[in-house]
Amino acid sequence: MLDREGAWGLFYSVSSEEPDYYIRSRLENVTRTPLNQQTLQNGLALLQLDPLIKTIQAELTPGSTDGKSVLLVNLEEAKALSVEVSTDNYRPPNIGSYEGTIALSHGNVLGWGDKFSGEYSITEGLNLYNLHYNLPINPMDGRIGLHYWNTDSKITETLFNIFDIRNQTETLGVEYRQPIYRTLQTEWTLGLNLDIRNNRSSLEGVSFCFSQPCIDGKTNLTVLRFSQEWLNRTPNQVFAARSQLNFGINAFDSTVVNIEPNQEFFSWLGQFQFVNRFSNNWLLLGRFYAQIAGDPLPIIEQFSLGGIDTVRGYAKNEIVTDNALLGSLELRIPLTQDPEVLQITSFVEGGTGWNNLLPDPDPATLGGIGLGLRWLVANGLTVRLDYGIPLVSVDNSGNSLQEQGVYFSVRYRKAF
Repeated sequence: MLDREGAWGLFYSVSSEEPDYYIRSRLENVTRTPLNQQTLQNGLALLQLDPLIKTIQAELTPGSTDGKSVLLVNLEEAKALSVEVSTDNYRPPNIGSYEGTIALSHGNVLGWGDKFSGEYSITEGLNLYNLHYNLPINPMDGRIGLHYWNTDSKITETLFNIFDIRNQTETLGVEYRQPIYRTLQTEWTLGLNLDIRNNRSSLEGVSFCFSQPCIDGKTNLTVLRFSQEWLNRTPNQVFAARSQLNFGINAFDSTVVNIEPNQEFFSWLGQFQFVNRFSNNWLLLGRFYAQIAGDPLPIIEQFSLGGIDTVRGYAKNEIVTDNALLGSLELRIPLTQDPEVLQITSFVEGGTGWNNLLPDPDPATLGGIGLGLRWLVANGLTVRLDYGIPLVSVDNSGNSLQEQGVYFSVRYRKAF
């Protein structure tokens, strides 16, 4: 129970198991005197969007002293811990497309609204670890964080596995993300990341450079990223846009070479997405991405086309280039009274890529159409199936499901 007397005779009490500081700081942000009831209502509605809060109810009542008021806030805390296990065939076929993943997340580790997530994925030729932690530092939900990502992979395709081609990539980063304007309808956010990326490659057990910048099979990059985000939401529509400027800088033991691509580069990534819900609960989703590079890019900074997240109908990473354009439209049609239980989807997607130094891939453009199914089997258990038909032919000698345009996933998530 928290009691606080504010100016102009405002008292408020919070009844919750939530740590006092986390809620108090957010309430103080919307109960600045003189009290504005509209500001208060909007602030409480924003609190309802917080994933740590399941429900929130507030009542402003007269106090026992003349000129005083009491704000009573009751909230129910959401479950903060969740575990997810999944299997899918989303990884590149050359390292084994069939993947198993276990992931854990906690939204309130130390009681300060701090978030931790971790996952481990494995395929025939891949081990992946991904860790992330962030901490709120102000009532506007500005956050600082750390992330670590490690992939250890081996080419398992029959044609190349005799060469024992291996690759390990590590990324360690610090981040700062700050909303600068927040209402129920609109958000503007700025972000700053510093990533230190290390890549090691070998051929038949000997260090080997497959791309530049590289010395003795090693590539070290330091990348500064500045992002700007915009979000607009209504009951039936959501629009989101994101711009990110990426600067490769010569710092923290970056690999220095005198040819391109090298450790110093610039690229811009733009993303726009929307969701529109029609009166019959049909959903239309759109995604449009663009990456424009001012310099030839190291391969781990390039944009890939093909696969479940970009152009279905092709293997993941079918095209990898410095620059790229991508567009996708998907219609989801519910087949049950509850629109979330069973949906059939149709989609059309396309993308093109080009390089600044190396020859462009052939073909440089991909396009696909197809159908899909999303099924909420039970609480927490979801099944997804997609089939993409390629509109542009590519050289494809593989026989995996993904290379035939079929993608599947089975996921189970449990909150505690």
